[in-house]
Amino acid sequence: MSELTAGEIARQDFVDCSIFDLICALNPSLTTLDWDIEFIAEIREVIEDWFTDKYAICSSMEFYPYLTEEE
Repeated sequence: MSELTAGEIARQDFVDCSIFDLICALNPSLTTLDWDIEFIAEIREVIEDWFTDKYAICSSMEFYPYLTEEE
C-alpha cells in the first residue's frame, strides 16, 4: 500500500494551515474561528482549480499531494 512521503504530508499541512490562517486574517469579527477541514477543503479546491486549470502553473499533485487508487 502506498503512503504519502513526509514532504507530501508537509505540503498538505502547509496548504491547509495557510488557508486557515487566511480565513482567520480575513475574519472581520472578534469571534475565534475553529479549525473546520470541510470549509478549508472547499477553499482549497477553488484555489487548486485556479492554479491547475485557469493558470496551469502546477499539477494537482504538486499543489496538494494525494494518493491514487491502484487498480
